Amino acid sequence: MINREPTDILYIQKRIFIFVSNFTIQMKNSLLLSLFVFIISMGNAQTWFEVGIKGGPATTFLVNKNLFDDTQFNPRLTPTYFYGAKVGINFGEHDGIAFHAGMSEVKQDFVNEYDLSFFDERRFSARVLDIGMLYHRTQESGYFEVGPRISLVQNASLADDGGDPYDITDQVNGAYYGMDLGFGSYVIGNERLSLMMGLRFSYGISPIMEDERPVIPLIVDYEEERSVHVFSAMLCFELNYSLGYLVRSTCGNRNTWISF
Repeated sequence: MINREPTDILYIQKRIFIFVSNFTIQMKNSLLLSLFVFIISMGNAQTWFEVGIKGGPATTFLVNKNLFDDTQFNPRLTPTYFYGAKVGINFGEHDGIAFHAGMSEVKQDFVNEYDLSFFDERRFSARVLDIGMLYHRTQESGYFEVGPRISLVQNASLADDGGDPYDITDQVNGAYYGMDLGFGSYVIGNERLSLMMGLRFSYGISPIMEDERPVIPLIVDYEEERSVHVFSAMLCFELNYSLGYLVRSTCGNRNTWISF
């Protein structure tokens, strides 16, 4: 076993994980406020449609108090990715909803300093299908979005010291519910085709694991088991194409499709 002394990097990472826990509370409040604004603004606004593709780099965290407090099994910042597609329905110039689906990979690396363990580093990895709905609000060149999703776990594995991964899918939940919060700006485009870039944060309200036992060393025994939730931070690139809009006739009895 390699002996390691605590470093400033590990301390910074611990502070990041504490920030993640506090940030999720603000996400819940933003979701309720945004849904209220959306319901009020729908009214009689003109309806138009768009489709898009998205993707980008990300980092994920396994949120669990025991893992945060453990000074000998330390989580590290771990890069990952996501990609997907969406169909959007917009009401007027500023408000709309988008239905989206895509794949992401939840990853978390750990540095192990328990002397009686047989590995120095461990990686948890899970491939996830995300399906959700976002309310989005655009204003001038920027946008804000928030909404719920469900994440379906396709497989999960552990890999020790860079070796071959071994399957632990039966030790994680097959699905968990969460919510997304994002903001950003339009980079380039016109009324038909546009590229957007922004940040998106996701938090699993329900756990991906009922407790931390699937990922910790066998010799570790915490006083109380706690559920494990997923937090993700993503740099999102999104390319959108506007399809057209519906207009209502003056008598109000029928809608007409107009293509851009």
